[in-house]
Amino acid sequence: MQALLSRRRPKGGLGNAYRQSHDVKGSTGGAQSNYSVRIRAFKGLVGADLYVTTPTAACHEGTAYAVIGNSLYWGVNFGGCPANLGHKYKTNLLTGVTTELLQKYLMAEWMGVKVGTKVYSVGESGTGVGLTQNASIHIIDSSDDSVTEVLHPNTRDCNELIGVGTDGTYLVAGERHAGGTDAGSNWPNGGGVWRIPMATITDPNTWTRTYEDPTHWLWQSIAYFNGKWYAALYDPGGTGWKVISSSDLVNWTTELSRAAGSAFLQNCGSKLACIGRHAGAARLFVLDGGVWSEYDISATGLEGAMIWVSEKSKLMIFSYVAPNHRVYSINIDGTGLETVITTVPKCPSSSSAGQGEYTYYHGDVFYGLQIIGAGDGAIGRVYAHSAYSNVLLNGRCRSDFGDMRFTRSDGLTKLDYWVESYVNGEYAFIWIEVDSIPADPNKATIYAYYGKPDATSESNGDNTFSLFDNFDDNVINPAKWTTGVQNGAAIAEVNQRIQESGTATAQFWICVAYLQSILTFPSNFAVHVIKLSAGGSGTGYAMFITFRTAATEHMYYIDREGASITRRKNILGVDTQIEVITAATFSGQFNWKCLIGAAQIKWYEDDVLKSTDNISWAGGANVRLRGAARAIGDTFTAYWDTIFVRNYVDPEPTHDVWGTEEPVIWPW
Repeated sequence: MQALLSRRRPKGGLGNAYRQSHDVKGSTGGAQSNYSVRIRAFKGLVGADLYVTTPTAACHEGTAYAVIGNSLYWGVNFGGCPANLGHKYKTNLLTGVTTELLQKYLMAEWMGVKVGTKVYSVGESGTGVGLTQNASIHIIDSSDDSVTEVLHPNTRDCNELIGVGTDGTYLVAGERHAGGTDAGSNWPNGGGVWRIPMATITDPNTWTRTYEDPTHWLWQSIAYFNGKWYAALYDPGGTGWKVISSSDLVNWTTELSRAAGSAFLQNCGSKLACIGRHAGAARLFVLDGGVWSEYDISATGLEGAMIWVSEKSKLMIFSYVAPNHRVYSINIDGTGLETVITTVPKCPSSSSAGQGEYTYYHGDVFYGLQIIGAGDGAIGRVYAHSAYSNVLLNGRCRSDFGDMRFTRSDGLTKLDYWVESYVNGEYAFIWIEVDSIPADPNKATIYAYYGKPDATSESNGDNTFSLFDNFDDNVINPAKWTTGVQNGAAIAEVNQRIQESGTATAQFWICVAYLQSILTFPSNFAVHVIKLSAGGSGTGYAMFITFRTAATEHMYYIDREGASITRRKNILGVDTQIEVITAATFSGQFNWKCLIGAAQIKWYEDDVLKSTDNISWAGGANVRLRGAARAIGDTFTAYWDTIFVRNYVDPEPTHDVWGTEEPVIWPW
């Protein structure tokens, strides 16, 4: 029997129970040795993250409409957008390139469906006359990405369309609640539902308003299920929610009702799910064979949007705890509730009851994200399988990811790795040093091993990078760093970070503390600084990252002069302002990344490119982290949590496919 099992399962010598293979695609810049790549490991059956942010800054409400082919069609509503313009976008899911298809004054469309090769989004849009808005449908034809707008001429803001569903013959859309602008509307009360023939959708004269809810509540979501229409309605005033059903869209019967909160529907194929509040907590209601079952899911927080991931037969439930949203997975029978992730920023938007079907892409599902307050709308992604930099560990690894190991393609030779960070039981970011990556178009295959409860972590930054320090022993390592202080400054390793501080006793940046690497690095290296922050008082203070060769110095820094805070650079002695930043932004923590090529430096802050500078690089460079105060009496404090330096090539190697999970049999 042992021999038979060994033929079916891969052998290895690490002692872990499972593994997945992963291909790293080579760079057109040539073959690489000892190159560190970053992955994210999710503990569970699924993962989630923020996928794309609106290219138009300050647009608050992102909505995922549909995926057709390799393209995601989505939009942001006009709320918060410059000039009150709503936008429609297309994102190529192979290249990640986002293209704007339409911008329209006062356009807000909350949900979408797809029928064939067309996407239909519903809401309201400006008429071009003052602030007037009418109920609207926009039709995106994926064959040429043209957008057709249809406005109903006899409606106003009170008839804005919210929930939407389709049976392929009709589009059924429900209105907002009572209120809004009603002057000029034939139906000023709101709370109605429309039957719209797909064949004549561009002619509003063929639209029929079949029913008006007597409570005039908002039609949150609509589903066509087992030959009937179902709708979840709620009162934004907080008095309650209900689920109603109809066979003809004229006569409606109440299926469920509760006295607080809101409700959302999701079509799960053979069953219909509803999430809503009952007795002050979230509940999952499931319709199966004409009977509703109720499950307590109060662990998720209050009710929120949800989507169905058919590849895993799981419901994804979203709740919001500022400033992040939480993603949970649960079986349709109310069992198996698991936390997927709790740290994705922004708040989930409303989603259609067919969201899982409409935005399905190779098992993954996309969903909309909005902002509570200031910021940019976005689209999130639920990963149903290991892909690119994300690997799903199917609940088989330790909660602290301490049993993860990585090997070369032989499945035996270990690769060095470092766990950058992890959230217990959810996910970890991990850097792996791959010993050899061939040039494009070839690939390097590595393995991720996991599933060994008694293992202890072998995470080691010193072995994974050319230079690494997380400053965790309260002693500045003299083998790695030299230090310097001037005129009242001090530098120390305190509380697992470098602290530079001082009060200036002279003018013009004389109060300085710095940490400088002993190692020098030629071109083609990357520097990462994690969790840096600064503070101070007086006329001015700053924090710098500097690259010093024998002949040149290049620096990037944040400078505060009184109330003015700017990002700046000084390249070959030429000082330039990059941008002005707010005090709120400056008060937080940053992550910096500098990519240094043979003739170029790119500076990133929190993965956003801030500056690209062409240089003539000569010889090796030291890396210097520096804090400074400007004038007599000014104070500064700069903190640096972790720094590492790795090899770099432009373009970098990229992540390709992951293999399926394999159980592992070990030789006895």
